[in-house]
Amino acid sequence: MSEELIAILSTDLTALDDTQAIELTGKLIDLAAKMSNEKGLLIAMEWCTATLARISDPVKTATLYYFEANAWDAMARVRAKEVSVSFHWAGPVTLCQEKELISLRRAKNSEGFEKLNPIRRCQILTNLGNLLDHVGRFSEAIECFDLALAIEPKFGMAWGNRGIALTHYSQVLPHIPHPPGLCATIAFSKAAEDSLQTALQLQLEGNSFENFQTYVQALIQRNTATKEKLADLDSIDLGSSDAEREYRQWALVHRLFLNPLNDLGSVTTAAADVLYLPQITVSLGIGPYFESFFNQIKQEFVSARYLLFEGVTQRCPHFSDSRVSLADTEDYPIFGLAGEKIKLALRSAYSLFDKMVFFLNYYLSLGIPARNISFRRFWYQSENAQKPLKLQIEGSNNWALRGLYWMAKDLHNSGAEFQDATEPDARELDVTRNHAEHKFLAIHDDKWPELEFYRNPPTTLPDGAYFAIGRQVLIARSVRVMKLARSALIYLAYAVFIEEMRKRKEKRYHKEVFETKMCYIDDDDKPGMIIGD
Repeated sequence: MSEELIAILSTDLTALDDTQAIELTGKLIDLAAKMSNEKGLLIAMEWCTATLARISDPVKTATLYYFEANAWDAMARVRAKEVSVSFHWAGPVTLCQEKELISLRRAKNSEGFEKLNPIRRCQILTNLGNLLDHVGRFSEAIECFDLALAIEPKFGMAWGNRGIALTHYSQVLPHIPHPPGLCATIAFSKAAEDSLQTALQLQLEGNSFENFQTYVQALIQRNTATKEKLADLDSIDLGSSDAEREYRQWALVHRLFLNPLNDLGSVTTAAADVLYLPQITVSLGIGPYFESFFNQIKQEFVSARYLLFEGVTQRCPHFSDSRVSLADTEDYPIFGLAGEKIKLALRSAYSLFDKMVFFLNYYLSLGIPARNISFRRFWYQSENAQKPLKLQIEGSNNWALRGLYWMAKDLHNSGAEFQDATEPDARELDVTRNHAEHKFLAIHDDKWPELEFYRNPPTTLPDGAYFAIGRQVLIARSVRVMKLARSALIYLAYAVFIEEMRKRKEKRYHKEVFETKMCYIDDDDKPGMIIGD
């Protein structure tokens, strides 16, 4: 242990003011991380907890959460040296990463985040993106880097790590049918190279320059060998009517198309839901069960997305709301078709998570009874978080499948063993969905003075039956659930792709495989629930 570390550890933290305590805690974390000193990191975490308990300044709170996340990241690296595997599903390394994720999100979601120095905000978002990419949530990682670059376009670490994440993403992309020049894999590879090249021209940290340069060289070689040239990603129109163009532009901006190109931004070629399953290996005589099931999940998502758009953008009362007598409770209530569409979209999108693991249960032949399947419980033996992970899960090297598993950690569950979530406000999200589904979710105009007071149920309605929410908060939470569902669908499709590649590799030389080409329904031929011929 160095003399400098000994001197820091011997300091009486209570004798320091808040600013001094935060600065010394950050210094301790940096030094202990550099030396891989576990004792120093553990003490730093204790200091974070103690200082957080005594401060009230939002900016200092956000800063401490960022320092705490750095301590957990350093601890994960120390613990990783003690195990022989590099692909972690559970164990001491994963526990540290969970704590890091929570701390980064607390920093990002805190009241003081917007008041932090722009570079500090970029560091928080970039570190969050790096962690999400590492655990298989590559789609969400890209958005974190883009948020950082929206704050500071010259933040080199965000550009470089965005390039690495895009490279990883491109390696799990199935071959999606596309018009000439619009191959998603090529688009991602080109975008990755551009991001990394930009990073190399900017200020970087540590040995990042060498790391980014290694990725750039590999991408240049791959992109040079590519014969297909990339077309303009904004070359497709958004529709034939103003209404359709508005809808597609709204979905593009919120990154809600089931299309990997939407992760590159609001490019018009992304305004189509082209995500689909790869060819799936099944026994002879088995029909296209999985493709049909995925069709249904995909259709439910797309329909929920449009309901949300209509609920958010409706500009006048609908005729179905006319001649509906409602009591005026003088609490700025919001009633009408628009609000119900938003709630329906929220409920429908949330229901997709369970359907996705229902799909995986049969696809992976796990044999879980249908009544016991839920997104949060699916991964564990006996569907109990106190039990280890299922052997088929923990033994997998499927990166996208791990992304789904980590997404499940974000969701709150009523079971006592599942209430801890890596998303700090997961319970609020679940309460909103639960009340919309089963209880009394009261939507109020955001200008109602009593809104915050009534967020807790009044004594006249016991057992949490009543939950008040402002319109903008409901919209934000509904969009967030929709974005989570969209990412989960991408991870599901790519997890199947990775699994199918593994199957084909294993069976290539000792078992004959027959392939049937999957055709797709033309838009003009789609059957629907339409009255008449």
